[in-house]
Amino acid sequence: MIPRFSLFCVLLLLLSIPFAAADIGIGLSPAKRVFHNIEGGQTIEETYTVYNTGDGPINANLGADGAIASFVTVIPKAVYVEPEPQPHSLPIKNGKQFTVRYKVPTGWEAKLYTGQIVASGGAAGGTLGGNVAVAMVVELYSIPTKYFWNRISKEQYLLTGSIFLFLMLLLLTLVYMRRKGIQIQLVKSRRP
Repeated sequence: MIPRFSLFCVLLLLLSIPFAAADIGIGLSPAKRVFHNIEGGQTIEETYTVYNTGDGPINANLGADGAIASFVTVIPKAVYVEPEPQPHSLPIKNGKQFTVRYKVPTGWEAKLYTGQIVASGGAAGGTLGGNVAVAMVVELYSIPTKYFWNRISKEQYLLTGSIFLFLMLLLLTLVYMRRKGIQIQLVKSRRP
């Protein structure tokens, strides 16, 4: 059994260790973005600001989630963000800019895409302090493209091109054979 005095000394030692508590926080501006009647195949480029509401620097990341994730790219992927001066006020002073590109998929019908642009971050230079995240809701209403060729996928282009190439080669072969005097004749055979 551990003597009470030893237990008291260990408890006193643990209580005397200073714990550094840091506030971390992250913000994303704007909070919601709605796009109306965006034509399929169109690229939209927007700039969003990520800012630090804590009291120490953070490493911030920006990414996409939900139905928009497959056609969204973010530049840069991560940045170092200094905290905003206290008390917080607008305009944002130490925020960092992210460029977000939406490459809207082509389609035959109008479609609603919903998702989030997520800003996340953690204390810079260490693992203490935890992680934080905030999301911006994105709603994108796409409409069919006005031009037929914008709706065709890469596979359809390849298939159409291959058929066209085959027909052109066949035509050139027939013209070449005719100039050289070579004839192909299809004859129905007679049965005895």
